[in-house]
Amino acid sequence: MKAGVCLGVLLIFCSAGTQSALAAESVAASDAQVPPDAGQLLEVAADVTLSGNVDLMEIAQRYPDGVLYIDLRTPAEEGVAYTRDEALRLGMRYEDIPVAGPVIDAGQLAKLEKLLGERSHFQHTVLRCGSGNRAAMMWGAVRVDAGDELDTVLEDLAPIMTKPPVSEALKNYADSDNR
Repeated sequence: MKAGVCLGVLLIFCSAGTQSALAAESVAASDAQVPPDAGQLLEVAADVTLSGNVDLMEIAQRYPDGVLYIDLRTPAEEGVAYTRDEALRLGMRYEDIPVAGPVIDAGQLAKLEKLLGERSHFQHTVLRCGSGNRAAMMWGAVRVDAGDELDTVLEDLAPIMTKPPVSEALKNYADSDNR
């Protein structure tokens, strides 16, 4: 594990779909898959939870001891400004790391790992993107950096990481000499 990386409950959720629905997109919209645990929080480890599009009020009520909300959507994506304003209004710490596609950027990953390491006064972390794929990819990179086996990470994230280019990006990162 890299120094300073502390893991807590992590909520990864997507903006598509209905409240509390986990709507994972495939590469082609017509091939969209909904994981078997759609509509429920999905724990992938003792301190990591994946979720569908849970509204911010529900998150604030569920985790009253503080939330670090990390938005991986780009500023051009729908709802980013509203989400930022609402998260701040509810007393959450809001951070953004715009990830535009299936590429694990060392600077973005370093920022994510730094935020995870310094969030000790926040009980939970929400990691969000548009479909859950980029959030899963970045979380997978954190786990790989922490020493988890790639096959285990991919298996754990399969319900939400449904786009092959995202899985390939994580595989390429894990195989890279630059980590």
